[in-house]
Amino acid sequence: MIPQTLTHVLDLLSSFILIGLALDHFVTGFIGFFLPHKSEALITKMFGITITDKEFYKMIVRPWGALGLFACGVGILPIIDPARFMPVSYMLIVLLL
Repeated sequence: MIPQTLTHVLDLLSSFILIGLALDHFVTGFIGFFLPHKSEALITKMFGITITDKEFYKMIVRPWGALGLFACGVGILPIIDPARFMPVSYMLIVLLL
């Protein structure tokens, strides 16, 4: 049996991780969806890459941004109600592996 203090610490840690991932997906998703012209500079700064095929990038950046916003919303669900959205937590863990 896990001590109550350890359970509380693990709950807090997982909430902080989920908040961090949700914020990351919100920022990148928001910029990709609503400000696609600024997203290229963000990608270059974050990952140090240069986008060579600009037409292809313009075609995928808005749907990719929408996916990021959706991932942000899904990542927040286990924080709101951990017991109800436990399967979501398991799937997020699998995706992180």
